[in-house]
Amino acid sequence: MDGPRRVRLIAITLLVVLTVAPWVWPAVLTYTFARGEKATATVAECVTTTGRGSSTTCRGTWRTGGGARGAGEIYGLDPGTPDGTAVRVRIGPAGPYANGWSSRTLPALIPALIVTVAMIVAVPLIVRMRRTIGRRGRRLAESLLAGSDALVVSRDAVRRPDGTPYASLRAASGPPPGHRRLDLPGRPGRTHPPMPGTVPDGPAAEFETLRDPAGRTLLICEHRGDARFEPEIVLLAPDGTPRLLVRRESPHPLAYRLLDPSGAELGSAGTATGIGTLAVRDAAGTRVAAAGLRGRDWVLRAEADAPAPLRDAALALVLAQYRVQDFT
Repeated sequence: MDGPRRVRLIAITLLVVLTVAPWVWPAVLTYTFARGEKATATVAECVTTTGRGSSTTCRGTWRTGGGARGAGEIYGLDPGTPDGTAVRVRIGPAGPYANGWSSRTLPALIPALIVTVAMIVAVPLIVRMRRTIGRRGRRLAESLLAGSDALVVSRDAVRRPDGTPYASLRAASGPPPGHRRLDLPGRPGRTHPPMPGTVPDGPAAEFETLRDPAGRTLLICEHRGDARFEPEIVLLAPDGTPRLLVRRESPHPLAYRLLDPSGAELGSAGTATGIGTLAVRDAAGTRVAAAGLRGRDWVLRAEADAPAPLRDAALALVLAQYRVQDFT
């Protein structure tokens, strides 16, 4: 399972746990009051303790309709219940309870109700917020689709607007033959820790190959992750020689430097008009490519006179948006 799907699964699991967990105890009580074994209990004593908050603990003995006997704490009794009082109880997974739903047991519903109401209110707000946040990306994507040279980029495939394939992305087991490592000074350190489990603690590299429909290698992406430093992407030629380094300078706001193998500045990249948008600019600051997020796909279009290295950088950056490791 890749990083984004793993993070999404963890988030959904946590949401389900946070929603369901407060209802576990009310469910146990409901089962006890409705289906618990009936018994008659005799109160031996009720002791009330005071401090930051008073609490009452009652103990006694009980006998079920089948003749089984027990002794211990009896729950749900009112403070001050006289010793020797006979009460009807239901015995469930948590022990004997008297009085069913009452002022002693109803507080168990409060956390569950708070969480449920919060979810009912929050989910529509989150959906609306996501739609509002994504509006600029959708608008930019629609404008880019008006051009005949636009590309639609998904997690592992690139296609033209008419659906014909342009390229596919596949993970590689290691560096290509002839690989030459590119190390340039000045890699910035992270200003905030990455999400747990998304980035290796030390230096690590993953390789992905972008191929055309005929299977020819167009370029190779070397993704470098390190919990101490901002991520980098080295764009490699099919023979393994480095073409360009994409170096993230900041995650918020999103900003990249685009460097050639000598360290010279070729351009920059970052957020264009808001979340879900990207722009690539040359060294003079002129925009040469832009991308907008539409649903789960990005729409990318480069200017006709955009230099080939910056075209490659734009495509690699859009593909990297699907990698948790490259944007945490």
